[in-house]
Amino acid sequence: MGPELPGPTTKDIKSGALGSVDVLVVPDGSAATGEKELGGAGVRAVRDWVAAGGRFVGLSGGAAFGGRAGLTTAILSSPSSDVPGSMIRADVDTGSPLAAGVGSEVYPYYEYDPVLVASDPASVAVS
Repeated sequence: MGPELPGPTTKDIKSGALGSVDVLVVPDGSAATGEKELGGAGVRAVRDWVAAGGRFVGLSGGAAFGGRAGLTTAILSSPSSDVPGSMIRADVDTGSPLAAGVGSEVYPYYEYDPVLVASDPASVAVS
């Protein structure tokens, strides 16, 4: 079991508690289950919060939830290569507000996660 992290519960989100949240990190898990648990009102609350400037970070299944919720125009697809357990060097657009404090390079850990394909490559902060 991982560390307990403070944050809004599904019940909190459905009741509109995202107003005081800067960043919502959604971990891996079933996107369909998350969508079902939140219901239409909860998914709309997350979508509205992001539209108002909230930052959503979805990890694997959390990213899939973001796609299902309409938080991104990116398309999630299966990877075309199989290199699980690999570290990959990526360049960061340090001019992007998403990259504040990150540096010019990152080394994400790859474990056969879904791939996000940008609908507009010019909007990608990390390549």
